[in-house]
Amino acid sequence: MLGRLFIVGKVRCVSEHGIFNLQTLEKQTFGDEDVMKTVLGLYEEQIEALCPIIRDQPDGFRAAAHTLKGASLGVGCLALADFLAPHCSDDAVHSDLNQARFSFLIKETLDAVRSFRAKL
Repeated sequence: MLGRLFIVGKVRCVSEHGIFNLQTLEKQTFGDEDVMKTVLGLYEEQIEALCPIIRDQPDGFRAAAHTLKGASLGVGCLALADFLAPHCSDDAVHSDLNQARFSFLIKETLDAVRSFRAKL
């Protein structure tokens, strides 16, 4: 296989990495499909828990962004991780968060993760 494998209903890249990099997930889970399914389920739960904090809480958004960035890197959701990276530093300002872009990436990430999980 050449390059990266991106899985989204239709191939749509929103960063140089795409939405979901299966190779990263396979590496982290040693290719075990049961582990992949469990890890992606936990990742979905993290997204659901952290998104409201990132969106609505100027005082807590940096820590939540950092947590979600790390989780995203771990499962191969690199576009979301790339987006969150500048919002993790101590000098990040909540008003600099592009809410529309964030919402778009969350939707696309969840769609990709749920689609892949359903095929496992």
